Amino acid sequence: MNDYKAVCKECGWRGKWSQLLEAPNPFDPENDRITGCPNCREIESARVVCDEPNCWNEQTCGFPTPDGYRMTCSKHYEAHAHRPLNTEG
Repeated sequence: MNDYKAVCKECGWRGKWSQLLEAPNPFDPENDRITGCPNCREIESARVVCDEPNCWNEQTCGFPTPDGYRMTCSKHYEAHAHRPLNTEG
């Protein structure tokens, strides 16, 4: 996963996905990993949030752009997603 902004649903910690604790999943150690909040240590409580600056709403939408895929909340999706996608140089 890219280094998206993340929020812990248990304690409200805010940071980047790369800051989460990570370990092999004990129920599927060969194929899966689990994440934990670095603040409260709750397992699988992190959620990806909107990639707009200063927005910490949960990511619910997304859309392609010339610079890559955007991960946004519904408010910022409505503000940006319906713009024409200009893929010509």
